[in-house]
Amino acid sequence: MSGTDVRAERSIPVAAVDCERCGAVPAVRADLRRLTAVVVLHRLTTSQQRLCRACGIQTFDHMTRRTLLLGWWSPLFPVNVLLIVLNFVSCLRYLRLAPPEGAPWGWLVRERRPGHRTAGLPYVSVAAGALCVSLVVAALAYAVHLNYVALTG
Repeated sequence: MSGTDVRAERSIPVAAVDCERCGAVPAVRADLRRLTAVVVLHRLTTSQQRLCRACGIQTFDHMTRRTLLLGWWSPLFPVNVLLIVLNFVSCLRYLRLAPPEGAPWGWLVRERRPGHRTAGLPYVSVAAGALCVSLVVAALAYAVHLNYVALTG
């Protein structure tokens, strides 16, 4: 059976399974979250789009990278770890999809060039996030040490 025969047998209209960004099929809806925090203020952004495998992985990459870089700057930074885990769980839904087919406007909508390699960049984001967290923990430990020295004498 070809892909068009499978589409014709479904009770869901064809438009319900198309990617919202490029029009490819198959597509699935998964929630991806991004946390941006500055000391006390924070902003939680959720992407609730129906995306194909390529667009979903690209959105996961973008949202998780931003969360890793900008989500640690609040006292609520443990929430950041939860959001990253939830993003990985949502990304599994995109990874289970077949490769996208029939994206007539994909070359126009996609933000990245085809074949653009970004494999090493998430590791840089993770390293930067870990460095930021370790600097905050070191600063807090130093402040506690100074208070202990001042109180004891």
